[in-house]
Amino acid sequence: MHADRIYDVSGPEPIDLHETARILSTVTGRTIGYLAETDEAARASRAGAEEWGIAGWTGSCQGVATGEISVTSHTVEHVTGHRPWTLEELLRNEPATWRHLAA
Repeated sequence: MHADRIYDVSGPEPIDLHETARILSTVTGRTIGYLAETDEAARASRAGAEEWGIAGWTGSCQGVATGEISVTSHTVEHVTGHRPWTLEELLRNEPATWRHLAA
């Protein structure tokens, strides 16, 4: 049924990394921020890699910055029959996923 298919899998709401940091701060009780990586910093962090790898990394950073990769889908609910958790629901229900961030 799912062989040879490609699915977008996401939570129930679009979320960017600034909102992710805010939610992590709320749940963990720590101040967590997000600093967007510039194209120059992204390229420098992959120095020595092949150009296709650098291009992929910088493209991903650009997609994060523009919100292009902040999408939602109905895949989880369609496949499992259950509404996916929001990030905050995940963190509150599965504290082992962030315990290493606690002060």
